[in-house]
Amino acid sequence: MAGGSAFPRATSRGGYVRDVHIRNVDSPAWVQYPFDVTYQYSGGTGGDLFAEVDGLFARGWRVDPCGIPYRIRAAVAAPAGQVELTNLAFARADNPPLVQNTRDLVLRRVTIAGEPAT
Repeated sequence: MAGGSAFPRATSRGGYVRDVHIRNVDSPAWVQYPFDVTYQYSGGTGGDLFAEVDGLFARGWRVDPCGIPYRIRAAVAAPAGQVELTNLAFARADNPPLVQNTRDLVLRRVTIAGEPAT
């Protein structure tokens, strides 16, 4: 699986992504983006009907290896709202996390290669 949890993917539909909870993930196989919030679809930028994204919660994950532990690429015109990552352990990552256009990112006990994420 190239990506883990991806929210939302197409920017031509609009809509809402709210109060999504993903808990207790143990995966030795992900290689790219275990937690991915992006408004880019299949490498393109898509349209301008961005979904409203607010309330994404990940808790209790163990992932090894991955490319980027978490990637949040929202749009300037439609930033992602509340995103909370709690008790996530990424044993190995090729690159640091990427966060763009997010209003409220909370990291609690998130580690990358044993070090606290920032």
